[in-house]
Parts: sequence; C-alpha cells; structure tokens
Amino acid sequence: MPNSEEHDPDMLIIGLGLSGAAALEAARLSNVNAIALERNPAPPDGGTVGCEYDARVWGVFADGAVAVTNAERTSYRAPGAVIIATGAIDIPFPVPGWHLPGAMGATHAAGSLADGTVVVVLRGPHARRDGSSPDLARFQIIHDEVLAEGRSVEIVGTHAVEGVRIGASKVETAHVLLDNGLQTENMLARMAGISTTFSPTAGGDVITPGRVFAVGGTLISVIGNAAGIGGDTDPMIYEAADTAKILADAIKGGDISKSILSARGDWNEDGTPLLPSQATAQTLVCPDEGVTIADVLHAIEHGATTVNDVKRRTRAAMAECQGRDCLWTIRAMLAAHQRSFATPMTARPPATGIVLRDLAALAKH
Repeated sequence: MPNSEEHDPDMLIIGLGLSGAAALEAARLSNVNAIALERNPAPPDGGTVGCEYDARVWGVFADGAVAVTNAERTSYRAPGAVIIATGAIDIPFPVPGWHLPGAMGATHAAGSLADGTVVVVLRGPHARRDGSSPDLARFQIIHDEVLAEGRSVEIVGTHAVEGVRIGASKVETAHVLLDNGLQTENMLARMAGISTTFSPTAGGDVITPGRVFAVGGTLISVIGNAAGIGGDTDPMIYEAADTAKILADAIKGGDISKSILSARGDWNEDGTPLLPSQATAQTLVCPDEGVTIADVLHAIEHGATTVNDVKRRTRAAMAECQGRDCLWTIRAMLAAHQRSFATPMTARPPATGIVLRDLAALAKH
C-alpha cells in the first residue's frame, strides 16, 4: 500500500461489489490510474487486478483525504476523485435477545454461515421479497416467521442463542436470521459533509446516484446501494460505469457534469420506518453501550429532538460501529414522537488510525 508520501491514484473506488467493480473497469478503460479498496480478504485466485484487499477505509475528511488501514500501516490518500460503493447493511431488528451471539442480520448470514446451517428466520416490517433480499435457500430453515402485530417473540439463551420463543411455542436453534431489509451504508459520504435525504422505502439516507460533489480538492460520488436501496442490478451497473467515466473526464481536465442520468425511478418518500411491535422497554437499542428502548424513550421525553441529543444523553452510537446497529431505531423512535425524521448523527472520522503493532512497540520504550 502506498503511504502518504508516495504517488496517489487518480481515482479511489471504495468497495468492490457489483457497482464498485463496474466503476473500476470503466475507470481503467478511461485511462486513469484507479485503485479499488475492499475490506474483505482476497479470494483464493488473488482477486481483481487493481484492488487492495483487507483495506479498511475509516475516514474521508473535509479536504477530500481518505484514511486507509490494512495489516501493514495506516496511510492517507489524496486522489483526484473518490467513488463510494460501500453497499448496504442489515436494518437492525430490535426484538428481545437480538444481540445474542448466533442472532444476525440475514444479509450478514448469507455471506458468513456455511451451507446447510440450521436456522430460524424472523422477518420484520421492512423485509424485502425483491432482488435485494438475501438468498437464504442454502440454509436448512426449520422455521420462517413473518412477525405479525401483537405476536410475541423472544430470542432466548444465556451466553448465545439457544432458541426462539414465538407465542406459546419454542423452537430450538443456535442461529436466528433477522431479515428486516437493507439500509444504505454511506457513512463515509456523510463524514465528507455530503447531505442525504431520508427515505424509509429506499433504505434510509439516500443520495442522488452519480451526483458529483466537490470536497476540498477531491470530487466524490456515491453509487449502487450506498446511494439507495432498490432497483434492478443492470441500471446500477450502468450508473457505476457512467459515474467513473464522468469523473475520469473531469480528472483529465474536462467539464464536470453534476450527475449522471440515473435509470432508477424516483424513490417513494412516504411511510415511516416502524419498529417491530415485539420490542420491549428493556430491548437493547445499542448493545455495545447497553442502551435500551426505555433509555432512548426517556431521553426523548426529556427534550431530545435529534439523534445527536440522544447520543449525548445515552451514549448510544459511541462504539466502533458508529451507529450502524442503532441509528435506524433511534430515528424511528424520534419520528414516532415528532412525526418527522431527524437528520442522522454527525459522522466524524477518528483523529488518526493506529494498529496494535504500533501500540505494542510503545511498551518497549
């Protein structure tokens, strides 16, 4: 990995899913020096040429610099353009016991559990049945429950999942998959100061796909599911390629087009992201900080009107995930009381990155 003193690429593409891969290929065909950054390990065949694997991007700063950490070091990149293709993550599904080891989002499970794993599937109010829903067919599903209003459910276990109690019956299992749909993963864009629009039907905070933002000396665009959930795969791939071409032309001195012509339709802004009715006062909202539904409700009843207010009063979203597990739930609770959606919390990158090896070296002095 090049450090901050070495030559920076013309374009950085963060994420190598379908959209990121399409953007990387289009950038190459446009004859710009493009590098993709993928947080997952390289596949056995070595992976895609031009991609750095095991690379975690943890900050995009107001001057356009990008902070990256891998097994070797932390470095700061200053590319001419950045494409954020970080995809989507599971919407949290706060039912009692959802934080126990063995309970996980359906999308996460689809990429991590072995074929044939015995599972129970619980589907929430935002579970999708279209092409964006995870494929769970390779698992052995012993119970698949669409949670209905008023039907009680509890994931039970002492230190890990041991079963699910649904109504008066109990199903024994070590794995519970929580399918409550997908939300956009675009925190890096918000760190850079890019504003979003909240759409419960498109996975939360959405950004016009392919729109070009000038951040410091860097051009930034957001593509794929990171811009908004929904739509067929082909239009998103075309969006990704077109965005890379526009940014490549701008890097080479061409006119900057403000955005591509997206083939995806307008997202429906109506509707409210509902919490599952099975959530109780003691259900955890932020497992890392031990914040419950009751804690968030207490903060709202005593004057909290924004996510930042709730964060300050409860410490929710202060752990490493920076709100990935609780932001949706907090905003839904605020919306239920205010009839409007609060803006997301302020997303700030850490001041600096450090690996354990560097900390261990300090102990020797």
